[in-house]
Amino acid sequence: MKELKRGREPSQNGKDFYETFARLGRERRRQIALRILRDQKMLADLYDHFLIQRSLAEPGECIVWEHSQG
Repeated sequence: MKELKRGREPSQNGKDFYETFARLGRERRRQIALRILRDQKMLADLYDHFLIQRSLAEPGECIVWEHSQG
């Protein structure tokens, strides 16, 4: 079994991460969000998440990511 860094237990559903993120100042949160959105792998994960959520909300429908140029 893999050892955890710094002996910490894994957070439950990202709660530790979210609480830490929420405590940051507004500008720092904005900087981090923009960095995440510029990361193509992270952005692809976000698209996947939204498509999955939409497909669960609309069972039986063909769900396609519609990207608008703007």
